Amino acid sequence: MKKRLFAFIGLALLVGALGFYFALSGASSVALAQDEKNPSAMQTEGGILDNIPLTIVFDVAIDARTFRLNKSGTLLDARRGDGFIVNGKIYPGGSIPRGGTVVNPGPFDLDTAPGSVGAWVCRGTFSYDISEILAGAHPHLFATQYHIFNDGKSLAHEGPEGGAPQMRVIIGGTGGFSGAAGEVLEDPLGVNKTGLFNIRLTFKIKKKSLR
Repeated sequence: MKKRLFAFIGLALLVGALGFYFALSGASSVALAQDEKNPSAMQTEGGILDNIPLTIVFDVAIDARTFRLNKSGTLLDARRGDGFIVNGKIYPGGSIPRGGTVVNPGPFDLDTAPGSVGAWVCRGTFSYDISEILAGAHPHLFATQYHIFNDGKSLAHEGPEGGAPQMRVIIGGTGGFSGAAGEVLEDPLGVNKTGLFNIRLTFKIKKKSLR
């Protein structure tokens, strides 16, 4: 009698365990199927790929002819605290060769160089008098730069610039760059035919910041 009772109890436990297993498997299958329909749901927060920044490189040729101080005068009249605005053109990274100085500008010509992918605008404030800058003081200024691309996207970043490689912070964007966050390294390349600088900008954008 006892053997039959133990056998019955053992069988009941086995059936219960199997039922729980299949119920759990079914729930997992449904969840997996839903995740396959929505790939973003399968990505774990803080995954390895999410932590690898999107790296993009652009060159900029600054057009000295567009430079204006918030007071009258030329670039040679700039003093610490003076505001300014200047424009330029954006090119794919590696388009502009290094070389050229203020005294002996390089041959890169904004008017004839092909391949521009957008317009560049910079507004900011000088951190040194122009005499100190010409003597080697840097960063020359603190400014906000806007990259307005021909395809409708844009990027904005701010921080120090001039005189040496400078690290800046990405503060946003529009279009495919909406919500962009990260950092950008600005590297001076030299001076173009108009008499102002060429720069190379290496953007490292946090992928999860893009909307």
